[in-house]
Amino acid sequence: MKNFFFFSFLFFASCAWTKVDPEKAKAVAENYLTDQKKEQYDNINDYFTSSFNESESLEQKIEKLKRIKEALGAIESYELKDTKVTQRGLDDPSTVQLVYKVKYARGTADQTFIIMNDEGKHKITFQNIVTVAPAVLENVLENN
Repeated sequence: MKNFFFFSFLFFASCAWTKVDPEKAKAVAENYLTDQKKEQYDNINDYFTSSFNESESLEQKIEKLKRIKEALGAIESYELKDTKVTQRGLDDPSTVQLVYKVKYARGTADQTFIIMNDEGKHKITFQNIVTVAPAVLENVLENN
């Protein structure tokens, strides 16, 4: 009976270990965006899971961020558009998906982050950037 309680405790403790706190996930994403805005790229690997860092070097990440800035300009502001929490089991870790509307000097993009608990720390495991097309309807209406 003692073994049952011990193993039950271990199971519940391990489940709590993999949970993701939406507020901590938000802090990770916003700190990353702030560093991107300030062009402080030296420690950006700290925001990503070890598996993400293995697939893309620091130099590759920095080069991508510089290309984004070259195309869209500097980040002016960002705001959280959507949050989705997914609770899963031990084999498939829980995640928080955050979607931010990021305003750049020459455009806008939606940035999606998926954050997970990676060995006790909240880290980005996925990131996607999609530029938002400018409203061409305004130009059509102004010319009529």
